[in-house]
Amino acid sequence: MDNRQFDYYQRLKLKIKKYGEQESAKNNRWFDFIMLTPDFFKLLCTLAVENRIPVKKRLKLASAIAYFMSPFDFLPEEIIGPAGYLDDVTVAALILKELLDKGVDVQLLREHWGNERDIREAIENILEHAEEMLGKSLWEKIKEKFGDKDEQG
Repeated sequence: MDNRQFDYYQRLKLKIKKYGEQESAKNNRWFDFIMLTPDFFKLLCTLAVENRIPVKKRLKLASAIAYFMSPFDFLPEEIIGPAGYLDDVTVAALILKELLDKGVDVQLLREHWGNERDIREAIENILEHAEEMLGKSLWEKIKEKFGDKDEQG
């Protein structure tokens, strides 16, 4: 992680921690996914410089990192609050699923994953609920922008 990413990660961790301490957060149906946000960001950053990941896939990881850090995304957190991280987490899950589908060993992801939850289960759970969580239109936009172009035709 470079300094800018590390600073972003630290701010993100603090923001999500504060959110998690609010009683109202527990009423958010997608609370568990939001709480994974810093872990997904850190995983993307560590995998983006991991030599065991093909260069083309590392570039895709870098695009997800840029999306996380951009104030101009589909659900801007500065406007809608922590629920705005749901699109970021979904982008991360989509790209990580693609890595697994293209032969990257799940053990490599587990090696860099900073959470006690199983990474494969977290990815699958997010993607299973993506359309319901984000709405069909936004989910389609994310798949179009970040999905595997080879599989989209």
